[in-house]
Amino acid sequence: MAKKNQPYSEIIDLQKELKEYKNLCEGKNSKFKYYLDWKEHITKKLVKLGDNDKNENFLHYLINQKRYRGKTDSIIMPVMVFCFSLYFNKSDLVGDVISFLILILITMSFMIIYSDECHKNYCFYCDTIEILEEIMYGKKSRTPDPLTETL
Repeated sequence: MAKKNQPYSEIIDLQKELKEYKNLCEGKNSKFKYYLDWKEHITKKLVKLGDNDKNENFLHYLINQKRYRGKTDSIIMPVMVFCFSLYFNKSDLVGDVISFLILILITMSFMIIYSDECHKNYCFYCDTIEILEEIMYGKKSRTPDPLTETL
């Protein structure tokens, strides 16, 4: 179900589309076999937005969601590492090497999974923005991607 404050949820349910996008990326059971199938599906939905004002407003919403997803990952990971290091500074686990290594492996696994999840969310918004910009401007994305752009 779409969030109540999600604009144009009657046209596109971003939560549902994000789930399908992740399934496609992970090679899980998805109603789409290829990325282009998913892109065509999203394009059909976004074309229903209609006028340029709706497109611009929704584009801005997507860009803010993308920024939020990128920011969350960059803040959460250092906080987790900081908390992890504080715990070990105050504990006596260092003497028990096996417990120490197991805890490090569990924590690192969690961090990798979380980071991968944030990255997929971020990529979903990047791809959706690109599709909407193709509809609006008739060409590939004009929005620079800070993760891939070089200065």
